[in-house]
Amino acid sequence: MESVLRHCYVLDPIEFSKANNEGDDVFLCEYEYDVQWQAFKRISETDTAEE
Repeated sequence: MESVLRHCYVLDPIEFSKANNEGDDVFLCEYEYDVQWQAFKRISETDTAEE
C-alpha cells in the first residue's frame, strides 16, 4: 500500500473485534501503537520483549 485515501483507524485487537464495519477495506497491520511512546512498534518486537 502506498497511500491512504480515506480515514484510517488504529485499533487494538479487542477494539477491532467489537468494531462494526468502519469501511470497505480492512488491513491487519504487523505494527501496534504504543501510547506511552506515541510510536508504532512491530508486534514481533513487543512479543519478544515481554517474554
